[in-house]
Amino acid sequence: MKIVFFIGYYPEIIGGAQKQARLIYDELSKNNDIIYISYPYSKKYEIHEKTIYRLKLNNKFHRYTFYYIFMYKVYKILKKEKPDIVYQRVLNSFTFHLSRYCRKLNIPLIVHIADNYSLTFEKFNISSLIRKLFFKKIIKNKTYFICQTYYQKEMLEHHGVIPIDIIPNVYKKVNINIQPKNKRKYITWIGNVRPVKNIELFLEVANNIKTKFKFCILGEISNDSYGYKILEMIESSNVVYHGLVNEDVINKILSESLVLVNTSYSEGLSNTFIEAWMLGTPVISFNSNPNTYFSRYQLGFFCNGDKSLLLNYINKILNLDSSDFDKLSFNCYDFSLKEFDTDSVTKRIVNIFKMIKQ
Repeated sequence: MKIVFFIGYYPEIIGGAQKQARLIYDELSKNNDIIYISYPYSKKYEIHEKTIYRLKLNNKFHRYTFYYIFMYKVYKILKKEKPDIVYQRVLNSFTFHLSRYCRKLNIPLIVHIADNYSLTFEKFNISSLIRKLFFKKIIKNKTYFICQTYYQKEMLEHHGVIPIDIIPNVYKKVNINIQPKNKRKYITWIGNVRPVKNIELFLEVANNIKTKFKFCILGEISNDSYGYKILEMIESSNVVYHGLVNEDVINKILSESLVLVNTSYSEGLSNTFIEAWMLGTPVISFNSNPNTYFSRYQLGFFCNGDKSLLLNYINKILNLDSSDFDKLSFNCYDFSLKEFDTDSVTKRIVNIFKMIKQ
């Protein structure tokens, strides 16, 4: 089967959706002809390889032209390659053009929803109105949808769309031993710092808890006024900022973390949840309970948007005795192995591709 993946950067990975796309891409490329269309992050020129097209993207220019010129390059690639399926691991501005071109070329487009925000149009502002208008056009272009969570399924159904399936994220097992409580030393926050990630809450909590555990932040902070404000807040706090680090460093710190704290206002099924659970690290989530995992399994705590609960739950984990923590830790590990197995999830995706191709 010939499949085009359209998602973000290559070979760099920036963000959870791209990581998921790469994991699936790596698996499917073993038995399928995969074409990867991306745009450079560190490179300033275009590279055309056998299976990878890296297209130059000028954010300012292409945004002002609403990506028409940029996406026309994608159209020419699709016309040349004639894939059986196009797969996009996020719903965004590019999807509108992609859906138009796929319909014109009679190529099925599958959009795998990566967050809740892309399906949220309630705010009465220009941005929400435009996104909602284009989302309706994407639907009319006969796009197929896959969800990560039951909540995303409900959101799609609210707009009159029945998704093909609900498929969770995948993650490869890490060869790091699960650490007991007495070997752990961090309370950790991971993410690319943006307003929706609500990192201010983590900094606030860190300044209100006295403990031997170190509060630390891993992730990229934007080079703008919001990013400068966050850096100033970090400098005046007791939090250690590690910056943008590679996967090995993330795994090492997570394996030595008492808990991962997620403060996002809106989140789908965060990769960081899975990364933490795979290493036996419980998660405290401020406002995200994907597939009601926190309600149905012992994986940490869900705060339902309550700041006081976030503080209470961190203290609760701090005060757990070693045996209780180890039970919680093993439960996180055991659950993640069963729920996010790469082989079983990719097989489900392949079956969907085959069904749509027929």
